[in-house]
Amino acid sequence: MFILKENKEVNTIDEEKEIAKKLHEAVRKKEQEDAEKISWEEQAMKEDELTPVEEFSTTMACYLANITARRFQKITKDCDSPALRQLIIRIEHSDSKTAVSMLQAIFLSTGQKHAAEDLDILELCEKFVSDVYDDFFDYLFDTDVFGSYFVTCLVGDGFVDGRPEMKIERRWADVTDNLNM
Repeated sequence: MFILKENKEVNTIDEEKEIAKKLHEAVRKKEQEDAEKISWEEQAMKEDELTPVEEFSTTMACYLANITARRFQKITKDCDSPALRQLIIRIEHSDSKTAVSMLQAIFLSTGQKHAAEDLDILELCEKFVSDVYDDFFDYLFDTDVFGSYFVTCLVGDGFVDGRPEMKIERRWADVTDNLNM
């Protein structure tokens, strides 16, 4: 009987060693998965982070978009609506670099050489951020000036005092006038 107890103890120890080995492998595998997950998450965060030069280039694109919108508004205040509508449509449907060249030509034709030269900064920024021209136009069409011009091109074609007048406003006025009759 003593021998049987020894064999049971030996079998129990072997089973415990096997279970410990399996647990050790499972823990090691989980640690590897966690390490891979962390490295993947860290990599994703690093991809989303901009380098200081990329951040500066993007900030510069935003600044140039805002100043360009104000300068463009000053130029177009005396422009007739069909010509301005065509201009906005052409700018919106052109690739970003071509549209910047169009804006530069407009500025040069109105004697604003400095405004055209300011847009040359985008070419320098492109060396660090390949889509800086696209960023510029995203910011440009987010400005009040270009946003209202763009909406006007989609919805209406009238301008009053150099500012867009949308057909929706005119239609609403027609409706209210008809109600008062």
